[in-house]
Amino acid sequence: MKRIIIILVFSLTSGCSETPETKAQNYEQVLPLITAGWLPKSATSIREAHNIDTNSVVASFNVNDRSWAATECERIGPFDAPQPDLRVNWWPGDVPANQFSTYRHVFYRCSSKAYFAITPDGEEANYWSNSQ
Repeated sequence: MKRIIIILVFSLTSGCSETPETKAQNYEQVLPLITAGWLPKSATSIREAHNIDTNSVVASFNVNDRSWAATECERIGPFDAPQPDLRVNWWPGDVPANQFSTYRHVFYRCSSKAYFAITPDGEEANYWSNSQ
């Protein structure tokens, strides 16, 4: 009986998503959802997910503007950034860098809980903000 209750509770809660995801082709399409100011206006191919309860965010996008950089952030080492709180299947396996992959990004800390990983050519960026 206990096993049935556990399965029933899991089944009922697994359908409830507290992590909505958004896809957009450009900045204007996602602007109503993004108010934090971290997304450059030149961003395209945007994927974003966030947790409503914790305010954790992950986002990947193309920048298409080589002059763009995370200007309000400080550069950090490739192994100094924490894992994102959120797990989504489209997040790159080498962000943040780890011992099992070759990293291809430059890493930045923007606050005590917000990070960017940007390719050296400045075209691809990943952003994450953790709850803690």
